[in-house]
Amino acid sequence: MTEIELEIEQLSHKIKKEVARFELESFAGFFTYFIKQRPDKSGEHILNKYGSKLKDWQYLIALNATAEERGNEVFSLEHNDLISGWADDLNKIKELYQQQSLGDIDTARDLLNRFIHQASFQTFFDNGALSYMEQDIDRLKRVFTRFDEIIEKRFGVTIEVIIKWIKFAEELSQHKDRELNAYQNTKEFQAFLINSHGDKTFEQRISRLPVAIREALDTFQLCTHASFKFRREEFHEQFTEEPIIHLLAMVTMFPESDPKFLFYAQANPIEQNPIMWLPSNEYLHIYQKQLPIAFGSFLYQFLLQEPKVADKLRKHRDHVLEVKTLEVFKKLFAQAKEAFFYTNYRVKHNTEQDILVLYKDIALIIEVKASKFREPYRNSEKGFERIRADFKDAIQYGYDQCLRVEDMFYGEEQFDIIENDKVAHTVNPKRFNYVHSIIVTLERWGPVQTDLNLLLKKEPDEEFPWSVYIDDLETFILALKKQFNNPVSNFMQFLTSRRKIHGRMYATDEMDICGTFLSNKNLYFKITDNPEASMTFSPENQEVFDDLYYTGLGFDDEFFIEIKKKRRPISKIKIEGYMLSRKP
Repeated sequence: MTEIELEIEQLSHKIKKEVARFELESFAGFFTYFIKQRPDKSGEHILNKYGSKLKDWQYLIALNATAEERGNEVFSLEHNDLISGWADDLNKIKELYQQQSLGDIDTARDLLNRFIHQASFQTFFDNGALSYMEQDIDRLKRVFTRFDEIIEKRFGVTIEVIIKWIKFAEELSQHKDRELNAYQNTKEFQAFLINSHGDKTFEQRISRLPVAIREALDTFQLCTHASFKFRREEFHEQFTEEPIIHLLAMVTMFPESDPKFLFYAQANPIEQNPIMWLPSNEYLHIYQKQLPIAFGSFLYQFLLQEPKVADKLRKHRDHVLEVKTLEVFKKLFAQAKEAFFYTNYRVKHNTEQDILVLYKDIALIIEVKASKFREPYRNSEKGFERIRADFKDAIQYGYDQCLRVEDMFYGEEQFDIIENDKVAHTVNPKRFNYVHSIIVTLERWGPVQTDLNLLLKKEPDEEFPWSVYIDDLETFILALKKQFNNPVSNFMQFLTSRRKIHGRMYATDEMDICGTFLSNKNLYFKITDNPEASMTFSPENQEVFDDLYYTGLGFDDEFFIEIKKKRRPISKIKIEGYMLSRKP
């Protein structure tokens, strides 16, 4: 064991021993509340010391839940010294992982390889990505409904029942949250917050509140996480006891001693089991948005073990991704009558291609890849080789496939598009001024996907493609449709500018970049058009998507859409202002 590995282990044991002092519900409930209700990041709240709030707090909760001898001390914000110390320890652990990954650098190539490993490693374990439950539920439905008979035979529930249960759980939590926090919307409480009477002491301000509001405030403070708790009986309105038990068994973590769970950079049981059983025989939603992902992961692993099912499952998942990708692009071109879509087509070569979109003088060559991005090894050399191998099988292969068609658009000769062994269209390449290759993936790949200059092999005169995770593609296109009257034109502007900045930018997530484009196009173009400029894209730029989602982003079967439609739209000025104070 190296000195760095020893220090990581010692710090991890230290944190686990300290969190073990505390009773389960108060500890898990405290961080669960702040996972949902983030502290104001502009303030000096002690919780802002944590670099990755979602991942860090899930790690602390899991350490407490797996402690060997858990104490009964009630946890609260009053333990600020410990809260601050754990943040320092976690930041130190992440620094040590970085040092371990980079190691001793001998050559420029060695430096690049280790940077790729370190950035991918950090993104995999440390970054919480933007996601919406509607997309995860849609994937759950598309991938697993075909296997309903096997699932129902084993677990007594269908995919329809699982989705119904997830939606009911979300509605139940929302209802509890509205009831718990109703007092905050009263005129009296608003006056209390702004201290409109100019009282000097907190006690004076509290005394002015009506008794009912003071009692509601006390109830909230006694259990801030109350809206995330539930009993099985609360689901009896729509479900019988048996399916409830089966559903909870798939995604519930039952706290028990587990000395094997120690390190930050290892699989966290909460990601697979985002519901925690409490000693009061209640349940706690640690991270409710994870529910459809957890069900999908559970069912995928189950079906892989079923005889004669694994290959069918993989092929069906690949097909589902292609169908979803086509649907997303059809939404983008919904108002474009001259847009034509070709799928499973061939050109001059005998190799089948995925999707081709032709619109006026625009050609979009789209390849869809469901290859997995595996968990990076801690060892930088082995880790880099795994990342490079996975990249080659997915994004590089997708680009090579795109290139076969792209070369023909840049050629002089006409060529045929063949579908079902028939000529569907003859292309005159001279008509097309904008040709873009796009690789759509089933997973996020982090920095090696956002900056293709790191690993993509191509000729110097060839343009970079755009590689994007399917959910990010859908979210971005829906945002373009909501924010602009001409989404296709803006999408093409984005693609043309996006391929200019590979090799001089850093982002862990494509949505950081897409959010920048939506927030302040002028600044975005200023960066992309200047070959001397470089930029690190901040995750804060993703806030624009949440703000648009707040009033309805446009997902099929979007949650609480009738409530969202009644909300006041966010002004264009506010959206454009996100990036104004940030410098490249």
